[in-house]
Amino acid sequence: MRRFNLDEIPAFPEESQYAAMDDRVQCLWKAASECYREVPHQSFEFFLAAARSYGRNLRVVTSGTGLSAFIIRGRIATCVIEGCGLLLTASRLPDTTQFFASTARELGVRVLYFPLVYPDLPISRLLLDTPGCLKLRRRPSSVIDWSDRGRSIWTRCLSRLGTRARRRLRAYERHGLTIATLEGDTAVAAVDRVEQTSWKASHGQDMHSRGQFEYYRFLILAGAVTVRAVHHGSEVIAYRLDTRVRDTVFCLKWSFDEAYRKASPGFALIVHDLEVCYRDLPLKQVDLFGSPDQLKDAVATGTRARVDLAWPQCMEAEDLLRERAEHDSLNDRIYRTGFGIRAAYDGGK
Repeated sequence: MRRFNLDEIPAFPEESQYAAMDDRVQCLWKAASECYREVPHQSFEFFLAAARSYGRNLRVVTSGTGLSAFIIRGRIATCVIEGCGLLLTASRLPDTTQFFASTARELGVRVLYFPLVYPDLPISRLLLDTPGCLKLRRRPSSVIDWSDRGRSIWTRCLSRLGTRARRRLRAYERHGLTIATLEGDTAVAAVDRVEQTSWKASHGQDMHSRGQFEYYRFLILAGAVTVRAVHHGSEVIAYRLDTRVRDTVFCLKWSFDEAYRKASPGFALIVHDLEVCYRDLPLKQVDLFGSPDQLKDAVATGTRARVDLAWPQCMEAEDLLRERAEHDSLNDRIYRTGFGIRAAYDGGK
């Protein structure tokens, strides 16, 4: 494994405030993420963003052959490496039973919680096969097979939505909207504006309300995510945040200004713009990074299973997964009626 000099590590504001920002940890995480990364949250920039967001509540643990990071809330430690749960630091696999036990002991918690793990990854399967784990199948992530470079997206959408797809595309074109990539402070300001004008803001589900804005602001400024923005003249009315890991592009988030709902900017970002952005790349898939909904169903070629893991089996772990199961059950009922996630906050309307 290649070693990294400390001067290769990006400057981090007020570094002394963050328990995770140790020189050794930074070097190890940076080197490991370049060698073994399979999901976005294993990357060095995502780790820095988590450290900035959570400060001293973020705790890093090592297994000798792996790294992970957790947020401590009472007796539960929640892993911040969504999708995988662990970042390997060597080619050999860790003893996960020993890793779980030593991590819980070091963190002083009763339960280790790993949300939304992809079981198709080798390290995830190793974690899920550890004795004494509780597992909950979550709603899957929608994916698009990219073997045709996205050329079939519109055809697939048209066959599934019919005239609704044509109306949405015409609405986008009629409003004279354009899509471009934004960077730096301009991109941050655009995402900020859309978040404050989306339907999520009125229901407390936007980045600001959920304490996520600084996290994504750091990722944007670090160049760890690409911001694709829909413009109405000079005004940004929608965005999509993407990041690439090996042969997969992950669409992490997207949202739009509620005032422009009838212009279908979110529809255009997925149905039109994905092919524009990635038709020249030899990708395996585009992961829409979230549970199925009407728009994702219109373009997806399949789904990717996701599982929550809690260790060890105990009352606290059972209560935690039960709460997650109830959350998914509500959203799944709304999804099956043909409504979007917004209906869960609009009282089903």
